[in-house]
Formats: sequence, C-alpha cells, structure tokens
Amino acid sequence: MKAIKAIYTLLTQSAEVTATVYPTRILEGASLPAVVLTQISRVANDTKKEYSKSDISRIQIDCVGNTPTEAFDLAEAVRTAMSAELPIIYQGVLVQNIAFDDEQIIMDDTFSTQGATMVAQDYLVMYANATFSTGSLLTEQGDFLLLESGDEILL
Repeated sequence: MKAIKAIYTLLTQSAEVTATVYPTRILEGASLPAVVLTQISRVANDTKKEYSKSDISRIQIDCVGNTPTEAFDLAEAVRTAMSAELPIIYQGVLVQNIAFDDEQIIMDDTFSTQGATMVAQDYLVMYANATFSTGSLLTEQGDFLLLESGDEILL
C-alpha cells in the first residue's frame, strides 16, 4: 500500500487535479468528477547483487466524470501530475520512477443511475520498500542521496 499512499499524496497535492481522490474505491453517492486508485500488483525490483530494496507496483488510476469531456480532461490532468520530477519522497515513501503504461476508456450507463465515463490509466511505480526521509541513502544500482532541496547526489 506504500505506492497508493505515495500516489494519493502526489495527486491530492497537485494543482492540476481538482477532483476528489479516493484510495481503493469511490464512496457511494460521491459527486463527480473523481479519481480512484487501485493497486493491481506489487513485485520486487529485479537485482543481480542482493535482496531488492525497491518494489514496482502497477497502479490503476480511474478518472470518472459525468461526461466524456470531464473524464478526458481529468485523465490529462492526472497524467500531467504523474509526470512529477523524481525521485521524491511522499509520506515517507521514496518514489524513484513513474511510468505510464496503458489507458482505456469505459462508458458505464449504470454508474449511480446517472451514466458516467471512466478513463482507466495504468502506471508502473517504482519505490523504496523502506521508509525514507530527506537525506536518506538508497544503495542499489543508480544509487543516490536525496537532499532536502529535492536534488540528488549520484553515488
């Protein structure tokens, strides 16, 4: 759930995403537009030298709107927010990389009896599987020290 925690913080702090963000599921009767986060999978990042210090999670981000235009605009805002400069620490989670993977458009005429459009986006999020703060050191290929300024020192 570290990836959900980090992405939730990234999206709720983003100026681009003005919709309500729900971790795991949308609440019944919630107003639209809305963003829903779901962790699809989590695997250890492959390493040849040692036990992996980072994981990769596939995160599905559903952008739900009352109209296609509303959902499409929200999806573009989410994609912009997910292009944040990395690495960065969100809620103690060191996010090393975010890669856009896939997008699907889903029309749902039964959503809350009002009809809705959903754009489902998949992202691969690589993050450290330990809790970090600024000044922490990650020791793996591509090693760096993350400073409070957000700058990194390659080791």
